[in-house]
Amino acid sequence: MIIKNKHGRFIENKVKRVCEFCKKDYITIPSCNLKFCSNTCYWASAHVIFTCEACNKQIPMLKSRAKNKRFCSNKCAKLGKENPNWKGNKVGYIGLHVWIKSRKPKPEFCECCGKVPPYDLANISGEYKRDINEMIKK
Repeated sequence: MIIKNKHGRFIENKVKRVCEFCKKDYITIPSCNLKFCSNTCYWASAHVIFTCEACNKQIPMLKSRAKNKRFCSNKCAKLGKENPNWKGNKVGYIGLHVWIKSRKPKPEFCECCGKVPPYDLANISGEYKRDINEMIKK
């Protein structure tokens, strides 16, 4: 097949094909079995958007890697009930404070008086439960 290039010259032994990703026409030699017009289209077609089950972060990832993946990192995989050391509501004093501090943002001022910066957590009900609203920062 004889095709004209963008400069108006004729090119012999070239084939016009359609890119599987962007659907644009591109020119290649007959012996080349390319399905994509560029490396950009090739890599874009090989990736999917993966969503982590723990933190809901969206990450572009190869289709082959995302097939059996549930979490974005080892940290997310070991959060909460997935961790073999998870104790649920039978958690101790220090463990509960660490859990609350990692999930409740530190306010600028004390939640009781609203004047000084907070320095510790206080339990409202006296029962140590995994409830962020049960603890205030004093």
